[in-house]
Amino acid sequence: MKTKDLAKIKKELAFISGLPLRNIVRIGDMLGLGMGNLIERESAYHKFKYGESKIVSTGEYALHISCFYRLRCGNDIILGKEDRYQPSHYLSNNPDFVWELFNDEQNVQYFDKQGNNRMDELISMKFNELDGFIIDKVAVNKFGDISIYFTNGFVIEAYADASDDSECWRFFKANSDDEHLVVSSQGLGD
Repeated sequence: MKTKDLAKIKKELAFISGLPLRNIVRIGDMLGLGMGNLIERESAYHKFKYGESKIVSTGEYALHISCFYRLRCGNDIILGKEDRYQPSHYLSNNPDFVWELFNDEQNVQYFDKQGNNRMDELISMKFNELDGFIIDKVAVNKFGDISIYFTNGFVIEAYADASDDSECWRFFKANSDDEHLVVSSQGLGD
């Protein structure tokens, strides 16, 4: 990554220290974080996926992570991208659960159906209330990896996982036409 791109990324993200984390959501295979003042807006993902409008509460600023990520606290990994491909405890403990159907888009047990996978379950169980999730600091390195440290000891880490200019994560102001900060391992993108 070019030095000027890294400097711009760090400058653009400097102000988020001190902001509260408002929500953690799964958007397809991405992890979405809302931070800052609470706002209401139309969910573009819900409209795309289901063809209907849905108003959601989220943070004023958003970080969408499409590369590998994990949320950890101390020595424990609390949530990781691969949790999306594991069935929820409810589903896996169901005597009618069939692994082959977990990968079948036409089946009610399909892994991408909201609530069927371990990621959705963990987000619902552990991150429904986000009191205490205040951003302490943000670190970005020359590869485009980002780490967000919270005052309660939790850390969200995302690792640029492509050697080309594929998008790894983006930061933007919700409900705004402002330019998005789109980051790959090669630097800033479109």
